[in-house]
Amino acid sequence: MEQIEEAVRCALDPGTNQSVKAEATQYCESVKTSPDGWRACLELFTTTPEKTPGSRLFALQVIDAMIMGAGIRGNESGAAAKLGATRAALLEFVSTRYSGPSYQNEPPFIRNTLAHTITLLALTSYPAQWPTFVKDVISLTGLPDATGALTEDSARRTNAASINPFMVDFLLKVLGSLDEEMVNPAVPRGAEEMARNTDIKDVMRVED
Repeated sequence: MEQIEEAVRCALDPGTNQSVKAEATQYCESVKTSPDGWRACLELFTTTPEKTPGSRLFALQVIDAMIMGAGIRGNESGAAAKLGATRAALLEFVSTRYSGPSYQNEPPFIRNTLAHTITLLALTSYPAQWPTFVKDVISLTGLPDATGALTEDSARRTNAASINPFMVDFLLKVLGSLDEEMVNPAVPRGAEEMARNTDIKDVMRVED
C-alpha cells in the first residue's frame, strides 16, 4: 500500500522530477491493469489510519475499473467473488466510518466517488448477486422499514433520533448516482446496458 501511495503522490506532485513522475505514472498504470491491483487498492482505501486523499481516490478508480471489467451483469469469469469481496468491504467501511461526525471530515470528492463505486457494484450485481442492495443501503440510515410502502404504522414507529443524518446524506448520493447511471437521458448507453437497467427497474418495482 505504501508503494501505491508514494507512486500516486509522485505522479500528482508538479514538483516531482519528470523521470520520477514518468516512473510513478507507469507504476500506477501497472496497478490498474494488475489482476490483483483492485485488492491492494481496496485495502488501501479502507485501512486505518487513512491514507492520503489522492491515493484513496486512485484506489477507488482502480476498483471502478475492476467492476466495469466484470461485465454488464457481473457475469465474467471470477467476477462474482471479486464483486462480493468488494461489496462486503465497502459496506463495512460505510457502516463504521460514515456513521458519525467523521463523515463530515471525509473530502466531498471521496464521498461522491465512493457513492458512484457502490452504484457500479449495484448495477453489475443486482438482483442476481446482490438481491438485498436496496435493503442494505437504506437500513444503514436507521429507518425501521428498509423496503416496501410507507404506512401509517411504519411511520409511527420511526424514531427521528434513530435516523442517522450522515448515512441519509450518503444514501442520497448513492440514489443520485443511480439516477445518473440509469435514468438520465443525457448519458449515452448501449443496447445491452439499457436492457440491464430496464431489468433492474422492473425488479425494484416488484421487490423493493
